[in-house]
Amino acid sequence: MALLVAGFVASSAWSEVLEGRVVGITDGDTFALLVDRQTYKVRIAEIDTPERGEPWAEKSKRALSELIFGKSVSVDVSGLSYGRSVGEFWLGDQCVGCALVRAGHAWAADGYVKHQSLYRLEEEARIARRGLWSMPEGTWMAPSRQREQQGSGGRARGPLDRDPPDAEKFACGGKQYCREMSSCAEARFYLQRCGLTALDGDSDGVPCEDRCR
Repeated sequence: MALLVAGFVASSAWSEVLEGRVVGITDGDTFALLVDRQTYKVRIAEIDTPERGEPWAEKSKRALSELIFGKSVSVDVSGLSYGRSVGEFWLGDQCVGCALVRAGHAWAADGYVKHQSLYRLEEEARIARRGLWSMPEGTWMAPSRQREQQGSGGRARGPLDRDPPDAEKFACGGKQYCREMSSCAEARFYLQRCGLTALDGDSDGVPCEDRCR
């Protein structure tokens, strides 16, 4: 599935580029890259896929494997997270993150998207009910999230875009720093529901790494 999205170009803000061969697939958005006998764990930037054990997780992992396993690729690294290199990922002139979103195996990671074309591809997949969007509506959008269609311009949410556990115990306001969070669930609530992006300093979608290990 070849895809080159107009206007979606690799960033040159980060000086490091990893070029190597894909030797392992962790999940739908993370893989192992062998570069000069050294293995790097790479997280594809700007997209999210279901976690292990969640609906469509194995299919997303298989889709990434079929697309890149054993192939030589180039990654424009934009940051680091939990020992992983995070960056835009290219296979020749193909934007792999874009391809996964368009096929319905991933969706744009709200709060971390720099290239708005990802949202257009996600909407295209949703309308066509490709991939994870083909699952019953209750699977990928809880009733409590339906109200967000209005707040997000009518865009349906992904299956992992839900309140953290025990979210009803928390309320926005009054806290600003990781040291004030009582748990990972509360940190996730402040990041996802209150928009406190300062809790996620490396922009990998995981807040307060001392709480969410």
